[in-house]
Amino acid sequence: MRRTEVVAFVPGHLADIDPPVLDPGQMQRFAAAYQPTGPAFTLVEEGRALGCAGLVLNGREGRAWAFLSDILRQRPSLLHRTVSRALPALIQHYELEWVTAEAHRDFAAARRWLERLGFRFAGLAPRFEGTTETYARYCLWVDCQSSLQ
Repeated sequence: MRRTEVVAFVPGHLADIDPPVLDPGQMQRFAAAYQPTGPAFTLVEEGRALGCAGLVLNGREGRAWAFLSDILRQRPSLLHRTVSRALPALIQHYELEWVTAEAHRDFAAARRWLERLGFRFAGLAPRFEGTTETYARYCLWVDCQSSLQ
């Protein structure tokens, strides 16, 4: 059996994800923007980063982010089990009222997974974060938290 563990996120973990999710310049910008603003973790298996995720905290809101390897995407039960255990604990610990997350409009599997975690579709975000892409925004309110368990 392979040993998996959750460890504290460090920006270097992003370089270990296969396929690469960011070029070096993007990784530096991401790390500068996200790491100091909330909790972040990496799922590691046999010393290899399978995925990184965290929350950007802004008052009572948490904004979820994640970068996943192809290996982790092929193991949806491991991914879902890990997140569905961690998210309610983070919501409680940081006394969050809601959490938002975005998935590319055309990435149906990611959108279904957010819904399975208890998130509800909140609308489309054209030109998301300065890109030319449209993303779907999802929200999870604390009163919906019971659906995570």
